[in-house]
Amino acid sequence: MKTLINLYKDHVTEWKNCTRCELSQQRERIVLAKGDIPCDVLFLGEAPGESEDVVGLPFVGPAGRLLEALISRAVRNSAVREMKFAFTNLVACFPKEMKDIGVNEPPDYTIKECMPRVSEFIALADPSRIVCVGKLASKWIERIMPHSDILRIHIPHPAAILRANIANQGLMKQKVVVDLTTMFEEL
Repeated sequence: MKTLINLYKDHVTEWKNCTRCELSQQRERIVLAKGDIPCDVLFLGEAPGESEDVVGLPFVGPAGRLLEALISRAVRNSAVREMKFAFTNLVACFPKEMKDIGVNEPPDYTIKECMPRVSEFIALADPSRIVCVGKLASKWIERIMPHSDILRIHIPHPAAILRANIANQGLMKQKVVVDLTTMFEEL
């Protein structure tokens, strides 16, 4: 019987050279996941950005640093101190050409090509909660997991918070912290 570590290694081996869609031709590095397996909470984002493409890990750029700060604030606000988190995106490759023309979402067909990878990672992570980071993740989670009883919440993408006018950023951040804190308390 394979251990969870071996199953995760198999997952990485299967997906590390993926060429299922044209995004594979645009990336520097594939961005599969980071964090603890299994986890209590899985954060599901949309797509890697430039920083993630360079490093090969999700949520390491400016938006990722903001997300980490918001998670830390929520953990400090909650009574639950020991939680395990994992992070992944709907697609594992940086959609460079879309970003170059000002589109912040990967095309639907690329998400469809990556759905088996995401489903497999969710099964490995075995979270009790999923946080859909951004509208696109919220839109696709039902297609990825149509009959799942894993509880989910939806938060704005940190990149959207960073793009918001300064007057709205504080409110948006506070709402994310409150939503995460409430979810952590329910674990």
